[in-house]
Amino acid sequence: VHMAAWIVFFGVMTLAGRPMDAETIATVLQVARSNVSNSLRELINWKLVRVSHLVGERRDHFETSRDVWELFR
Repeated sequence: VHMAAWIVFFGVMTLAGRPMDAETIATVLQVARSNVSNSLRELINWKLVRVSHLVGERRDHFETSRDVWELFR
């Protein structure tokens, strides 16, 4: 997956302002679920995205920091 794709994934998650599951991200971007998984893994490794667990939900959700400066720490 290319850097441009990671930027798009990150942008969608940032603009959503709420945790999103991988299936929702795939639907919004109209891309394969496998591409979403690979991109999320890379963004998590870079500490740009973190896993978030919502009460009553079985799926993992993913979110970015709402504080832009936190991303540079």
